[in-house]
Formats: sequence, C-alpha cells, structure tokens
Amino acid sequence: MIILALATAANAAPMNLQMPATVVRGETVTLTVEGADPGATVRILASTTLGSGPCFGPTCADVVSPLIIDNAGADGSGNVSYLVTVPGGAPQVGFFLQAVQTDAGTQKSRTGMVAVVPPTYLAGLNAMDTQSGFEIGVETPLPTMGWTALSGGARAFDLDQNGALIGETAYGNYEVEYITGDAVQPWTSYTLHVDMGFMAGIPNGVADYRLELGTSAVGGGFTSLGSAVGSVNYAGSLNFNAVSGTAQVEVVTGAVVSGDPLAVRFAQTRSAGPGTSDFFGVDNVTLRINP
Repeated sequence: MIILALATAANAAPMNLQMPATVVRGETVTLTVEGADPGATVRILASTTLGSGPCFGPTCADVVSPLIIDNAGADGSGNVSYLVTVPGGAPQVGFFLQAVQTDAGTQKSRTGMVAVVPPTYLAGLNAMDTQSGFEIGVETPLPTMGWTALSGGARAFDLDQNGALIGETAYGNYEVEYITGDAVQPWTSYTLHVDMGFMAGIPNGVADYRLELGTSAVGGGFTSLGSAVGSVNYAGSLNFNAVSGTAQVEVVTGAVVSGDPLAVRFAQTRSAGPGTSDFFGVDNVTLRINP
C-alpha cells in the first residue's frame, strides 16, 4: 500500500505548510499554505540545513542559504497553493521547506525532512530502453520490442537523430499495444506519459490521439483503467527531437484489482491528411509507480 504522508509543520505558528514527505524526481507536486495573513505574500524556501537564515521583510527564515522556490499572495482566507516541479536531476538528499510572509506579520511554517527519490518505472518504459525511446538505428515493423499493432499497421522508425513509433502509412490511422509483465496492484498510483510528434518536415499537420492505460487478461481482453484524448499540432520534426505534444494518464487503483498485467494502448484516430505533416507517432513512453 502506497501512502502520501504529509510533512507537518514543525512550529506552533498558525500558518501551516503542507506537502508530501516524499517527492519523485521529475514529478509536479502541490504545496499548500493555510493560515497566512489574508493578502500577505508568502515565499517558499528550500534548504538542506536548519539554522539562522536570511530575513525577508519582517520575517527571518529558519533554514540556511535557502533556494527561493516560489512567491504567491494568500487569498482572503489566508490560503495559497503552489505547483512545483521537482527537477529531473535533483540530488537524492533530504531537504526542508519553509513558508515565510515577506510583507506583513512574521508568520512562518516549516516542514519536516522531505525525501527526494528516483521514479520507479515498469516494464522498461523508462525513456531509456528501446521499447520506450525507440533508439534502435533501423526501421522495423511491429511486432517488435513488445509492441504489437492492433489495427492499421505501425513500425519503429529510427533512421536519423531520434527514434519513434509511427504508423505504417503516412496518414492512416492505427492503434498499438504494449503488454507489460507487471500485474496491476491494489492501492497504487500509476502515471503513463508519452511525447508525440510528426516525423515529417512538412508543416501544418494535425492529428488526434487516444492514450490508454489498462489491463490485458490472459487469453485476450483489454480493460481500460484510464485514458486521455486530444489533438496535436505540428511543431517541428520528431525525427530531429521536436516534440509537438504530450499526453498523460494517471490511475489510482482501489482495494480490488484484477491482477492482470498492465497494458498501454496508443491510437492515432484522425489525421489532417495529404499536404500536411505525416507519420504521427509517439516517443519516450514511460510508465511509473508514484510513491
């Protein structure tokens, strides 16, 4: 069972800063401050060391040489929230966060130690292995690297700077599937992510997609656990690492699960057609467990 514990404030001030006690490299987390003075500017600081820190207006920090993460104004109830992305290269060391008012009062609140951990990827879908990043140096039709075509035909294509999984024809719709060897677990949070783009150098392309995370029963049968749909406009050639769009599916399981292997499905469901960008596909397919 995976639980997001909240680091509690380490002082007795009315203001209270909360965030997960463990964060994952590359993920976006929500920080929440409650009980600040209404309308006050609240600054978020991060440091690995406790002690006398710098002063911001009337309030002095209790962390040494902090990094300023964000500033925001509290609402009329004294609440404010922040979305903070943990850098992918963040060191795996513990750190403290502190919220301080900078323009009114002397309120402040500090978390306990927050741990930084690397993401846990499943089934080699980690943006590095070939079934995730498609860096194979050749062109090969599916089935390959665990991927199969359900309709339309598809291939792994890597004949220049960047590999991707694309359709067999320039504009034809297709659907592909990757069945992992990992059974779905109860009380678990999963995040499926893909980059998308067009291998072509022709501009003005538009494609619609569907991304799904589900389970695949023994003997066949796919059960969707979550999905994302949308449209992507051409922003450059994926052949040269230009990503035109991203998609993400987040799934949180409950107490009862099938126990079947997790499976990923991706489909191109529409293309703008001839005269526009062709060969729409995916790259950097990742599937991770969240703590």
